Amino acid sequence: PNLEQALAKIKILHSHDFSVMKIKPKNPFSRIKWIWYYWKLSKLIWKFDRVFILNEQLKDAEYLSKISYSHVDVIPNGVDAGFFEPSLPIQIDKVKEKYGVRPHKKIFISISNYSDLKNQSFVLNAFLHSEVDADLIFIGRELNYYAYQLIDKYNSKHQRCLPKNVHFLAGLSRQEIKDLLWGSDVFLHGSKCEALPLVICESIATKTPFISTDVGCIKSFSSGVVVGSEEAMIKQIRKINELKYYDELKMNCQNERMLFCWKTIIDKIEGILTSMKK
Repeated sequence: PNLEQALAKIKILHSHDFSVMKIKPKNPFSRIKWIWYYWKLSKLIWKFDRVFILNEQLKDAEYLSKISYSHVDVIPNGVDAGFFEPSLPIQIDKVKEKYGVRPHKKIFISISNYSDLKNQSFVLNAFLHSEVDADLIFIGRELNYYAYQLIDKYNSKHQRCLPKNVHFLAGLSRQEIKDLLWGSDVFLHGSKCEALPLVICESIATKTPFISTDVGCIKSFSSGVVVGSEEAMIKQIRKINELKYYDELKMNCQNERMLFCWKTIIDKIEGILTSMKK
């Protein structure tokens, strides 16, 4: 876009991390284009009056510091207001029964579109090897080829004489997702590459501690645990029964959840815009 001709008096870039800064292309032609993009980006940034970033630990924050751009504010992802209100126990029990989730068991939940990038296979392997007496709920937009691969893997390892404890769901309403989050004990996330996953924000908003791979700025939050391997996730899953440890993570969720409240975010943006008009 031609920013010089834009009618807006204030120009703001809302960055969701500069993913191209992480991996330099191996192809020589692509590498040349990457170098051109890298140079062009530094020129483009200075045409904005302000840059909003999701978190100070992301690559865009590092890049902006490198080019000495200082008009930066942290504006995280926001979560729908309804997720902050606890679901009624009767609602939670009803949706659990609908999808065959066992009552009175610890529940782990993982929400993302089924794909290799979101890496649900990592989560499934860790859960199965942990051998905890709990249920795991996967929720995605649709049951695609990757999802059916997960189902085949689970069926090949599951003993038929035992009740199913892993559920592969898709197409749920936002209300059902909210109810299952409030009814779960821990959120599991195995993504290979993300900045600030909205599902992690939603898990914190519903006071559901997370165990996640080290993606984006996840490790800046104390509402969960970051792991670097499948073995580490297995170990953390097994710690769910350590009440003191679990209660501490729940308390951290309570302390951090309002970071993702839209009112908090909007108030901050309004304050920034007001200061820029003076």
